[in-house]
Amino acid sequence: MKKKIITTMLATAMMAAGAINTYAANPLDGYDIMIYDQTTPAVFAAGKDWPITTWYFYDQAHNIIGSMSGKDSLTIAQQYESVNPDGRWEFWFPKVFNDYRGLDNSANSVLTVKAEENEVSSAEQWAMEVIKLTNAQRENHGLPPLEVDVELMKLAQTKAGEVSTKYSHERPDGTRVSKTHGCGENVGAKKSAEKQVTSWMSSEGHRTNLLLERYQSIGVGCYQAENGRTYWVQIFRP
Repeated sequence: MKKKIITTMLATAMMAAGAINTYAANPLDGYDIMIYDQTTPAVFAAGKDWPITTWYFYDQAHNIIGSMSGKDSLTIAQQYESVNPDGRWEFWFPKVFNDYRGLDNSANSVLTVKAEENEVSSAEQWAMEVIKLTNAQRENHGLPPLEVDVELMKLAQTKAGEVSTKYSHERPDGTRVSKTHGCGENVGAKKSAEKQVTSWMSSEGHRTNLLLERYQSIGVGCYQAENGRTYWVQIFRP
């Protein structure tokens, strides 16, 4: 049976080179954190099911080495959004978890960077495939193709990660892209780019967005959660 290890982080003073370094609060302090492995670095964090009830910490071999409630993870994400503007919580939380256990994050920084680079590369390819299929649908209906907008691509990718934890047009901070950026938005969770675009075309509301003549540019985000589920966000701008 996995044993829950409860650690209490105490402020300490350490003398080094004539200076005193005091303990800084960790974002996980005060929350019910389950620790199954005290020494192995975490490199990824994600939920398994929807709605997410538990947020898991994984090591490089994909073993679960810790967990916390999904509700607490959302609360922390909202509180620390300003220090993690890209919304890449799957990589931010492991670093915080490592620090919470007193581990040095530099030891696994290379592994984390490689994992993130591979994920971003695949996500960009899948996102471009959605754009290609979207423009094909528009051209089939006598509409001009949409131009790729770098700003919208970044926004859509961030939103795709958010959708993996909160499947909604509403963002974790309570805002909506349609109001803050004046953009149209489609959200989905199909297994492939082709199935996702087909699904959007089969839904009246999503189809209207995709074929709206006044839209001129597009951004698409693709995020694959640890449980294998893929989330898509499509953002349009006039």
